[in-house]
Amino acid sequence: MIDPHLLLAFIATVTVIILIPGPNVALIVANSVAWGPRTGLLTVAGTSSAMVLQLGLTALGMAEALGTAGHWFATLRWVGVAYLAWLGISHWRTPPADLTHVAAQPKSARAIYGRAVLVSLTNPKTLLFYGAFFPQFVDPARPAGPQVALLSAV
Repeated sequence: MIDPHLLLAFIATVTVIILIPGPNVALIVANSVAWGPRTGLLTVAGTSSAMVLQLGLTALGMAEALGTAGHWFATLRWVGVAYLAWLGISHWRTPPADLTHVAAQPKSARAIYGRAVLVSLTNPKTLLFYGAFFPQFVDPARPAGPQVALLSAV
């Protein structure tokens, strides 16, 4: 399945990454503060739904790519490392999000959920991040599909 050392390294890394807020977290916090926990939970559900879709697309794409071009795996890893380094540096340079200007409350739970899905899906960094991040923890000597599925579940 997956090398236990890679899985532990992945869990440790994801734990640290979870602590770094992005656009989804900014939206969740803004909605929760402005309109309460119900709206916050609907926002979490929307962003999570979008991430599940993005993880599935990443898993399918990686499994296919590694199955047909496994020799490019090392190159993909280094491209991923470069992208993650660039992403980290750009986050250091980006000013914090301004949460003081909040729009009027959406009229329905569907609108809140839909907006959260849209915010998450339209963030291209998320899909690029998954594509750059996951290969670091996939053992090319083993089938990629089950490994990526397990990493997605974590």
